[in-house]
Amino acid sequence: MKNAFYYHLRRRLGDHYLLNNHLRIYTEFYYMGLRADLVVVKLNENPGENGHLKNDVDEIIAVVEMKYKYDLSDKPFLSDIEKVRRSIEEYKINALYYLAFIHEVEYEINSTFSWIDIEKISMGKRASR
Repeated sequence: MKNAFYYHLRRRLGDHYLLNNHLRIYTEFYYMGLRADLVVVKLNENPGENGHLKNDVDEIIAVVEMKYKYDLSDKPFLSDIEKVRRSIEEYKINALYYLAFIHEVEYEINSTFSWIDIEKISMGKRASR
């Protein structure tokens, strides 16, 4: 799922757009305590001067956590929600966060169902650009 989304995002944005804006897309990204399935980052003005491009990350633009399970347990999904909460509260990474879940289990119809209890996640205001 990560690789398919990476491919879609890269094709949609285009290499010229990504390069001209110093943007990169990484899967399985490790940074400042964060381990994310997919991120979009902005690099500094002179990428490549510090060894690996990961050392040139200026800003994390977006973090995407993805999970696909055919299982009755919702623990893997709740674990990803907790990981996002930690990224926001503990690591103070100011980015756009997205959760993409596919859970192949039948649920009763309930209009109030949500994986996320928004009250438990303290959301800050993203700085304008």
